[in-house]
Amino acid sequence: MRKLIYVALLAVLSFGCEPQIKSFTVQPTSAACGDGVTLNWRISVGDGEISADQPVVPSLNPPKKVNSLGSMVEQVSKTTTFKLTLPYGGEQTATVTVNQPCTCGPQTLTFTGTCLSASQGPTYATQTVNVNVAPGNLTDLQSDANFPIHVSHAGADIAVGAGGGPIGPLPVVPAAGDYIISVPGQVGINVCAGASGPVGGGQADAPVVHLKVVPTCQ
Repeated sequence: MRKLIYVALLAVLSFGCEPQIKSFTVQPTSAACGDGVTLNWRISVGDGEISADQPVVPSLNPPKKVNSLGSMVEQVSKTTTFKLTLPYGGEQTATVTVNQPCTCGPQTLTFTGTCLSASQGPTYATQTVNVNVAPGNLTDLQSDANFPIHVSHAGADIAVGAGGGPIGPLPVVPAAGDYIISVPGQVGINVCAGASGPVGGGQADAPVVHLKVVPTCQ
């Protein structure tokens, strides 16, 4: 009898220590394309991860690891269901309905930059594509530069050929978000070969680069 009581008590205590989702909400629950919504969550103990069934900005693909208590803002482009998952089982969802459709189409970014010296590659300013004009995932990139570039976007490094598109397969990432371009290695040095500064003459303008961002439009 004593053994049965001990086993039952141990089971109760073990259940009480298991991580549980206390709350998981999205506010507001109705939004227009491009709006930001706030996710709030509380887990009894430990951490979890949050994913989304549609492209959002910042990206939740792959799922984002989160602590036991927190909040974050995500931009949505269509009706989206967010899911909070615990590592040892248990999940909860929250949905935001997007009633106002997006205007979708290719977006051309203009990058201006600076050559600080003839011994290093150019530095370009960050450009941003808004989710209300580029919902969905990235399907193509096209550069008009006569030299290859690297595009940093949504945690991915994408190599783009001279006057063309991606050299390899595109990662599965949202089209919207920040874009940073760079010209690494000897190619970048060659691009800035005519620069003379900053010591003894200042700096030079880097060649302007236009990058066409093509989103998924449904």
